[in-house]
Amino acid sequence: MPLQLDPTQRVINVHWGGGGGVFIAGDNDSNIYYLKLDAVADPDKPPAWESLGTLDFTKDEGAYFTGYVQGSTFAMVGAVEDKKPVFILVGGGGPRRAIGIIMASRDGKEWSRVFSYGQDSDTYRGVNIFGVVWDEVAQMFYAGGHQFDSFLDSTILYAWQTEIDLLFASADGFAWSEIGRNERKVEAHGTDPFPPWPDYPSGLLAAHCSKRVLDSNGNGVPGGNYGYDKDKELLIAPKKPVVISYDVGFLQIPTTGSDVTVTFSGEGDPASYPSNPGLPAICVATAGGKWVVAGGDDGDSQAAIAVASDEAYIWQSLNPEGTSKVITLTAGDLDNAGL
Repeated sequence: MPLQLDPTQRVINVHWGGGGGVFIAGDNDSNIYYLKLDAVADPDKPPAWESLGTLDFTKDEGAYFTGYVQGSTFAMVGAVEDKKPVFILVGGGGPRRAIGIIMASRDGKEWSRVFSYGQDSDTYRGVNIFGVVWDEVAQMFYAGGHQFDSFLDSTILYAWQTEIDLLFASADGFAWSEIGRNERKVEAHGTDPFPPWPDYPSGLLAAHCSKRVLDSNGNGVPGGNYGYDKDKELLIAPKKPVVISYDVGFLQIPTTGSDVTVTFSGEGDPASYPSNPGLPAICVATAGGKWVVAGGDDGDSQAAIAVASDEAYIWQSLNPEGTSKVITLTAGDLDNAGL
């Protein structure tokens, strides 16, 4: 029998130490939070989220804006005998001339901007890097982006805009390059100001996303959305995952979170069942046998931890302070990383 989730079970003294790892959360206002579950001197005292600020997100840089955090992932990268941990955060988009950025970290606490994407032109309107994933088969990080250009000539009532689906790649998480693009032009004239929009349900990043969790368009979702423990063959994911609108490069985040679904890929009875973690779940991550569910509704945020015991997974509340809805979450087990 698999371990059952019992969200009605609440305990006063949870043993927080032992196992676990580093968890990184990003909220709707691009605040980044750090949590290390096994760094607890008193096993009866819950650990606390540490705010890292907004890092390089939401910054004005001359005529440009570095955009909002959108996605995250983690991987152990490199040769088998010398693998190193890499955390990745991506973002972009915004009200004006946004640039897409990628940030990387070895430990989840010290971050550097390793990639920026945008251009200086009269038609440039902005870039959004909306998702990132570690492709285990290819042993590569892939990030999906979107650039929007537009032109208007009021003298002849003619306008066009170009939607560019972008794909970026990195073998180590620190050196990135563009490896693919798909451009689609939409033209409008004075007699037809709203022409048909080109159908583009799936983009370049989708080919590198696992099919474990599918969005409403049938595409696999990137990192920062669900947790999967390959040793236990255990998947925990929100019932309502995020959706990428590849036609305009927009990450659709649920207004209200959902319960989660627990799925055992191996033997299990039942193989899949719902669980209510006590909060509106938007994202899930796991490391070192610990599970974190985070999310919230618009204007609100919560986070919870599932602590493994002999009888059940017990959801225990552990909220970051002063945060809006958490929209992306990733984790890594650094105790086994040789650091």
